[in-house]
Amino acid sequence: MYIYAVLYTLSFTLSEITIANTGVIASGAYAWLISGIIMMVVGVVYLVRFLHKYPKPGGEEIPDGS
Repeated sequence: MYIYAVLYTLSFTLSEITIANTGVIASGAYAWLISGIIMMVVGVVYLVRFLHKYPKPGGEEIPDGS
């Protein structure tokens, strides 16, 4: 959770700095986009690890529809 807090803090600070230096409001969105992508990747990694550690009981496979 501390990593997410650091990412939010860095995103806010970096977006304010880029807006102040460039004067373009849209340039600050890149800081939020990058931190959002990092958070999504971390979430997907945790989900994959969880699914490998705790597979579906019974070993049933999902039919592929063919």
